[in-house]
Amino acid sequence: MGMKRRPAARDDVATVVAIDAACRPDQPLDPVVERYEWETPEPGVTRERWIGEAAGRAVGYGIVFHHDWAGMTDRNCVAWVGWLPDSTSIVPALVGHIEGRARAMDGSRLQFYCQEDETAVITALLGAGYQLDALAKVWQLDLHQHRERLLRKTEESRAAMAAQRIRL
Repeated sequence: MGMKRRPAARDDVATVVAIDAACRPDQPLDPVVERYEWETPEPGVTRERWIGEAAGRAVGYGIVFHHDWAGMTDRNCVAWVGWLPDSTSIVPALVGHIEGRARAMDGSRLQFYCQEDETAVITALLGAGYQLDALAKVWQLDLHQHRERLLRKTEESRAAMAAQRIRL
């Protein structure tokens, strides 16, 4: 799938939120917070947002940013990408484009964020010569294994709230 890239405009907030919800349905972006972040740039941060389009529709996005170089010992950029599930083939091009933008920003190191199950990003990064330097599980709670402890904590919390006359 051929992909064109263009800088994202403020009107693209809803597009990025929708693409991200399709890409990461269990962790959707909050559209209100996202719009605020786009409309209220963080001082001392240089940020670029890009939209990937194919066949006349937005199918992915990429974001790269860095803090003020004057306050850093290394020129580190941070990036991530999102894509529609039917457009996984664009991920290597998104990764390559964002890497190029980090270079254009004069970055010396690029840190890509992705989730452990985002194999398309991991494959694209490894294919581009990146090395995996960290894996971390962001969140997992085994409700079966921790059932008794959680039930006990629930009752303790309810008792403490009742003692303080707190009602939900």
